[in-house]
Amino acid sequence: QWKLGLTYLFISHNLAVVDYISDNIAVMCAGRIVERASKKEIFSNPVHPYTQNLLNAVPSPNPDKKLNLDSLSLENMSDPFSWPEPFKISGYETGKMVEVAANHFVRQNNIPSEVAK
Repeated sequence: QWKLGLTYLFISHNLAVVDYISDNIAVMCAGRIVERASKKEIFSNPVHPYTQNLLNAVPSPNPDKKLNLDSLSLENMSDPFSWPEPFKISGYETGKMVEVAANHFVRQNNIPSEVAK
C-alpha cells in the first residue's frame, strides 16, 4: 500500500482485522458514520456509545481475561434513538460531526452542547 501509494476502503465487522489493516477508522451505524479517528485513537479512546459497545464486545485472546458483560449496554445500541445525549438522533435528523480531539470526530445531535450536557 505504501510503496504503490494506494488507499484502501476496507469494510468489516471484524475489529481484529480492522485493527490489523487500518490506519484510520470510520465507525458506521444505521448508515451514518458515528465516529472517525486514527486506529490508535478509536481503540484507546472511543467516545461514541456505539463504538464503545463494539469494542467492549470483542473477546480477548487471553483466556484469563473474561468478557465483561457488565460493560456492554443492554439497550439497543444499533438504534440512534436509544443513544444517550448528546448522541441521540431521531427522525430525519442527521446530527453533526464534532471534533473532540485532533482529527477525532464524533456524530452528535443538533442540540446546542450546553443544552445537551
